[in-house]
Amino acid sequence: MLFQKKRLVKNTLRYKVAMLVLNALYGRKNMYISPWQHAAVTVDGIYIYDNKLLIAKRSNNVEFAGKWQVPGGHVDMETHETLLEALKRETYEEHNLDIDTAKIDVNNPLVVRFSTQQQYIEQQDTALLGLQYIYMLSKEEMESIQISKEALLFKFADIAELERMKAAGELIHDFSYTYPYLK
Repeated sequence: MLFQKKRLVKNTLRYKVAMLVLNALYGRKNMYISPWQHAAVTVDGIYIYDNKLLIAKRSNNVEFAGKWQVPGGHVDMETHETLLEALKRETYEEHNLDIDTAKIDVNNPLVVRFSTQQQYIEQQDTALLGLQYIYMLSKEEMESIQISKEALLFKFADIAELERMKAAGELIHDFSYTYPYLK
């Protein structure tokens, strides 16, 4: 086959050339999309313990530094990562929490969002499909949560705290859709 489709692997010559081409065409390296991948996919965990939502304060070296959000991130489409693999990886990276993905019904997300108007600079030219899944933490899981280089702090916030933080502009997103799970 002359034009055999190959997976793009980071840190290879092929990947570096693709990033140079993207930089030349679009004026920047684009870490979430490529000419053959037209949408970014994200997955977030709505982690609940004792009627409170786990939120983390973003580190100072990322956009929206100091703002609070739920754990999650991008699905690595280049490595064919599944939604649950991405959620498990992102949660571990951000909180050193090894979740049991068997507790999540991948076919039943709490929220599915599709957007073409992104807040994040690196996503401004992309469509974004975002999914969020409910996960009820056990006491052992809750006690194992730690901070990381991606999350400066974490806390469990109840409805009153989330409303106060929303009014103060401390949250990246409005999490009022989680309130039925926090009662």
